[in-house]
Amino acid sequence: MSDLDAEALKAKAEEAAAVAKETAVAAFEKAQKEGFFSHFTDYNENLFTPYSTYLTIKEAGGFEVEAAKAYLMTYASLSPSSPKESFILFNVLALWLGVAEAVLFGLLGHGWLSLIWNGGVSYCVAYTLYWVMTCSGNAEYMKYGLGFIALYILFNIYMGMSVLIFVVPAVLYFTKAFIDVLMAISGYVLYKAALELAPAGDAAMV
Repeated sequence: MSDLDAEALKAKAEEAAAVAKETAVAAFEKAQKEGFFSHFTDYNENLFTPYSTYLTIKEAGGFEVEAAKAYLMTYASLSPSSPKESFILFNVLALWLGVAEAVLFGLLGHGWLSLIWNGGVSYCVAYTLYWVMTCSGNAEYMKYGLGFIALYILFNIYMGMSVLIFVVPAVLYFTKAFIDVLMAISGYVLYKAALELAPAGDAAMV
């Protein structure tokens, strides 16, 4: 490679790095302005005390014995009685199931890299979904959030089918898929509510 080619590649790399940095800074500033970093405490409280979210739903009548059938039917009719609290609960359960799955695979000798993934990256994804669906109030963001959840449901079904010979991992994948479906249903209700509150012009763009 000639010096001229090397200099051209270096210039392109520097230009790409500058664009990437500018994009990252702009995204960070936008996220900060919209309050993305302001809800970690609330989410962590839900993450480490999911029972409190369960109690919130129960107080709303969602888990009363007499109302159990009616409560389940609200999901079948896409109208959960406590969509925000339900979304948070299922979001947290899905994250903890992912961690349990990673621990199981680690104990079975598949390495602990998956635990780092579920403990780090999955936390970031779960928090982002939590913020998008329950804090942002932005219908467009919520639409993309629902799309991501739909893809993750398909991923878990695929992974469950691929490990059917191993009963416990398969059950974990299918359970995550089911919980993600319930999360998506609650998220859809929140999305519809955000659409109703959005200005006419913004709603038409979603």
